[in-house]
Amino acid sequence: MKELLEKRTDVAFFLKLTLIRKNPELEKKSRAIVCGKSLKALDDAFEGIAPPPKECPSRELEENTKFMETNGFNGVPLTLFPDGSIQAGFVESSVLEKRIDEAARSAEKNDAAKRAQNGKGR
Repeated sequence: MKELLEKRTDVAFFLKLTLIRKNPELEKKSRAIVCGKSLKALDDAFEGIAPPPKECPSRELEENTKFMETNGFNGVPLTLFPDGSIQAGFVESSVLEKRIDEAARSAEKNDAAKRAQNGKGR
């Protein structure tokens, strides 16, 4: 993701941490990242550096986990694209960029078709 973000200014990622793996150590790390609202803590976690423990009243992890379970997603990482397509597992930067571009084109076509049906054209 970082490689792609350095290359593209038209792409954004929204990371949603979950409790899908039901691991107490991962929960502590995830809660520390969510409560600390720190990109550095997230970067450190990806590098294997545990963030300092932090607690807060946030229900974000539980809500994200419920979304995953409700929609039948049982693994991470999971990438949702603009056209609604899904990629499970790690994705190389070049493949991720290609999928993003394909999804954006697909979404544009769908939007254009809807506008045409509504008589609004382009």
